[in-house]
Amino acid sequence: MKDNEYWFEDNSYSPILDMLIIADFKTYVVYSFYDKDKNPIYVGKSINFVDRYDWHRRKPYYQEIEYIGFRQYNNRAEMDLAELFQIQNKLPKYNKSGKFNETLKLVSFQDFSKEEIFTRSNVERYFDNK
Repeated sequence: MKDNEYWFEDNSYSPILDMLIIADFKTYVVYSFYDKDKNPIYVGKSINFVDRYDWHRRKPYYQEIEYIGFRQYNNRAEMDLAELFQIQNKLPKYNKSGKFNETLKLVSFQDFSKEEIFTRSNVERYFDNK
């Protein structure tokens, strides 16, 4: 686990998950999907996570998702840079774009946001109550 990651188990309290629920998941977020061994499998961005998550449910890797991480950003530019930065650093196995060679890495971007990571069931509980 890295210093900027917080792993939560089911029913754990989290201010970011509360904020995302209150905002109806319509805010600038970069999300990460992890498998049961906590390996990154996909990194994406969205300003409407509920709709984007529905799209992921139709993907073959959906059953591999065990944990979902969120980072919130202030605007689209920050979100776009953060997504590229996280793809380059995590190298998730299902991302096709954003994996640049060493010479194109975003070396000057500093991501100070904290990623809070939840079990898939904890996040999906929100969708079931909607």
